[in-house]
Amino acid sequence: IDDTVHIAWMDGRDDQPACALEGGGILPICTEVYTARSVTRGATWEAPVQRTNDVAYSGRPDLVAHGSRLWMAYDHREPDGLNDLALLWSDDGGVTFSAADVWRRPGEQTHLGPDVVAFAQIREPVVERDSEYFIL
Repeated sequence: IDDTVHIAWMDGRDDQPACALEGGGILPICTEVYTARSVTRGATWEAPVQRTNDVAYSGRPDLVAHGSRLWMAYDHREPDGLNDLALLWSDDGGVTFSAADVWRRPGEQTHLGPDVVAFAQIREPVVERDSEYFIL
């Protein structure tokens, strides 16, 4: 049994400036996405790793492990406040992640929530883009 546990969260520790949200709202601090992992079922944790360094908001990450791949999707916004979806993956147990594959679709809510898990449970995710969605 693999004892590795992964967590991901949005964090404002980098003192980013305020950022605009779609619809005119303002967040007091733009966040970035961090991950950490434990190889001891949560008894001890490796140091947090910043996974994003975006010009605006990155947040609400979702993680799913499926087969040997760890997937992470998160909300990504540019300074104009439009929503994007970003997808990262790791093939080495979460030690490193791919560069973000950012998909722009202004005006849409991008937070995937449980859908990432549902897609992964159906079949081995393979990222493709059709005209509207990521197909996992």
